[in-house]
Amino acid sequence: MSERKYRNPQVNLRIPLSLKESITFIARNKGRSANAEMVEALQYWVSEFETKKQSNIETLSEKIMNMEADISRLKSIANKKK
Repeated sequence: MSERKYRNPQVNLRIPLSLKESITFIARNKGRSANAEMVEALQYWVSEFETKKQSNIETLSEKIMNMEADISRLKSIANKKK
């Protein structure tokens, strides 16, 4: 059994040629490989997703608390009318 050359798994990804050329151009201007550029882009994308997911959870939590407060107020109004 042969040893793997790299510690991270390899993924084959099919992308349009124009996108590959753009990534290569950007990577060269930053002085690194296209692979490193794609890894950084993917890390940024995942980080943004996680941030938005957390933000959505916080927004939903706030909405639920506001709805609970509204329900309490409506119950109070209903009880006063009895």
